[in-house]
Amino acid sequence: MFCPRCGAEYKPGITKCADCDVPLVEKLPEETELSTKAESVPSNMKFVEVFRHQQPFVADMVINTLRENDIPCYLQQGAITGIVLAAVFPAAGPGVEYIIFAPKTRVHDAERIIDSLPIEKELLNVKWRKSPEPKRQRRLWVFWILVLGVPIILYFVQLFLGLFR
Repeated sequence: MFCPRCGAEYKPGITKCADCDVPLVEKLPEETELSTKAESVPSNMKFVEVFRHQQPFVADMVINTLRENDIPCYLQQGAITGIVLAAVFPAAGPGVEYIIFAPKTRVHDAERIIDSLPIEKELLNVKWRKSPEPKRQRRLWVFWILVLGVPIILYFVQLFLGLFR
C-alpha cells in the first residue's frame, strides 16, 4: 500500500497515510502521471514574488500549500544583500531568505491562501534591508570595518615592514 500524495509505503492492513491523512492506494501512478501539473505551465507565464521569509520550514509549508491548491510556484533562495543563491547549494542560516514566486494571474489567490496559513509574520520575518535607524547602520559599518579592515591593514603593514629588513 502506498500514499498517493507523499509516496510512503505501508504494510498491508493500513488504510490511511499517517502523515498526509489520505487513503492509501495499491500502487503509485506512473511517473508521467505525477508530472503533468508541472508540464502544463506555459513557458511564457510571468511569475512575481508572493512571499518572503527567513525560515525554511515556513517557506516549505507555503509552497506545499500553494501546490496543493493547484497554483504553480517555485522557491528561490536569496541573501539579505540581494544576491540570489544558486539552487544547487541550498543554504540555511542567518542572512538567507526564501522567496516564493507564483503566476502574476494567480497572485490574489496565492495571497489569500498564504494569509490563511498560521504564520506569525511579525515575529519570524525580520526586516534585514536598510535599517530605519541610521545610528545602528553606522555602528554596523564601523563593526565590519574593524572586524575585516584592521586585520587586513595589519597584514599589509607586516608585509611592508618585512620587505625592508
